[in-house]
Amino acid sequence: MLKRILFAVALTLGLAASAVATPKVVVREPAFDFGTILQGDKVVHRFTVENPGDATLEIHKVKTTCGCTVANDYPREIAAGKSGEVSVTFDSNHKQGPQVKGITLFTNAEPSGEYILQIKGVVRELIAVNPPVCEFGVVAPGKVVTREMTLANHSEQAVHLQVVEPADGHFKVSVKEATVPAGGETTVAVEFTSTTDRPVIANLAEIRTDHPRVPVVTIRIRARVAAADKPKPVVP
Repeated sequence: MLKRILFAVALTLGLAASAVATPKVVVREPAFDFGTILQGDKVVHRFTVENPGDATLEIHKVKTTCGCTVANDYPREIAAGKSGEVSVTFDSNHKQGPQVKGITLFTNAEPSGEYILQIKGVVRELIAVNPPVCEFGVVAPGKVVTREMTLANHSEQAVHLQVVEPADGHFKVSVKEATVPAGGETTVAVEFTSTTDRPVIANLAEIRTDHPRVPVVTIRIRARVAAADKPKPVVP
């Protein structure tokens, strides 16, 4: 009789344990690719979060990997069998090139409660200089060397350029055209006069523009000066 009672109790507990309601997280498109945008543009995307479980899904918080990505709004609870939207904004200001940003949902779903979303794409500079760094390499003392770069205007308006010369006197910067139309290009020339006062010379050149979102374009310049040949000793 006692064995039957214990068996019945165990069976009841087992059925009760198996019947515990649990929430679930399903996002059919956890990674969103916004394609290619221009620097300064903002992307707003809504991830649809489903709860196919049989208990209420609780979203405790949403955390992003970068300050440029913000979770605008999200439901704190999603009922069983229902769905909700997590709104995220990516701000591309000061960004360039490929971007991948993570968004983590902290929930009461098993096993860990964490669910990772992703927003990604490419940010194209409004005004870009190629190559981004002007490298002169090793230059013999007393030589004057010129490197050319391309400045491209990817914005939808013409821009006017004004060069701010580096202060140290080693480099001179000039632009072929002072005005670059929308979608156009111009050539930036950097001239380096090699001296023996420093073996490594690095500086920044600035090109001011009248574009409201890109007031200054900065060019990094680097050069190395070869060691001067020492005079050979006179042998008597």
